[in-house]
Amino acid sequence: MCPPLTFGVEFEFSLAAALNGSPDPHPSHPGRALYPEIQRVHAFCDYINSSFHQAGLPTQRRQTQDSRFWYTHVDTTVSPPHKDAPCQSTEYKWHPMEVNSPAYYFLPEALDQVRVACAVITSNYRAVPVRSAGLHMHVGNGVEGFSFETVRNLVSLLWVFERQFSTLHPPHRHDGQWCSPLSKMSVYGHHPRNFRQGRQIGIFEVLEELFSDEWHDMDRLVWQMGHVCNRGCAVKFANLTGPVQGTKKTIEFRQHASTLDGEETVMWIKTVVGLLEFARDVDEVQFTKLMIEFAEVGPEEFTVVQLLRKIGLKEQASYYSTRLYPLDVHEDDIGLEFRSQNLAEPRLDVLERFGVSMSGKSKPMATDVTLQAPPRPPPPLEALEW
Repeated sequence: MCPPLTFGVEFEFSLAAALNGSPDPHPSHPGRALYPEIQRVHAFCDYINSSFHQAGLPTQRRQTQDSRFWYTHVDTTVSPPHKDAPCQSTEYKWHPMEVNSPAYYFLPEALDQVRVACAVITSNYRAVPVRSAGLHMHVGNGVEGFSFETVRNLVSLLWVFERQFSTLHPPHRHDGQWCSPLSKMSVYGHHPRNFRQGRQIGIFEVLEELFSDEWHDMDRLVWQMGHVCNRGCAVKFANLTGPVQGTKKTIEFRQHASTLDGEETVMWIKTVVGLLEFARDVDEVQFTKLMIEFAEVGPEEFTVVQLLRKIGLKEQASYYSTRLYPLDVHEDDIGLEFRSQNLAEPRLDVLERFGVSMSGKSKPMATDVTLQAPPRPPPPLEALEW
């Protein structure tokens, strides 16, 4: 039985701080508005770190990046909310933040810690998941990395069902600068030889190449799926080869929009981990059967919900069935999401459920779910549905 996969989360958001002496723009919000050190942006990292520590999450006193602990830092790529967004106010100064989780084993207790972290941020602070931010998810196999066959299967799945997977995300994440489609902005997808008679080669021609003897090593696969033209692809494989930062042999999923909703984040963790479990465990007969069924039904009729069910991700299929986004949205309509952009919802109920106090120390949460602890035996995987 395989040990559980590992994951890490990167939350990007904009944090509001009211100017001293100004009226509170949102007096009913429980999150802190005034700070004595508003001019020193790194002070906000210390505040969040302290809140995590009080909540019992694994943190350390100094702001040093370490995959065993939650880590907060400034991310200058994150912009303030739109000037006409409901959360915006002339009384606020905005600070660009990023919060990174430890490297966790995919276990229920680790998912609970993610839920608590989201609730700590949204209940103690005034945070906004803005358009320029994303929710980045790293998935790994401990310190071992993934086999070539697993990564090839995942690439094939992402390539063939690219449009279907895009419906899980809002239109501005379908072709963003740092989350572009593999078929458009990867080295392989961008190469002129993949365009024949004015059209991009079909998915089965791509699959024929991916499963040929020519594609037989990880370096080639990762290089071909790397990005071009100073843009980032929706899925990043570069950590699997070349110089590796510590033990970070992960695949990074970058397409999800910024969120601080704990349940939404946990469901995305379950989804990307589930995709890699499928890519690891599927055999050639099952994989071929899935592709044939897709070809028979047609890309317009075969939805991402059907796909998730087919590969055994029933919980995810049920969750996303009422949360899909349209494709091919007119460019003028893509930037209108700011109309509903507001402060992330405080989740005092989640803090109460896990016994977390906003005013003092809470009971430490599980310590044997990070990558440095011995992994527990995973629960049995559900059989693939065929």
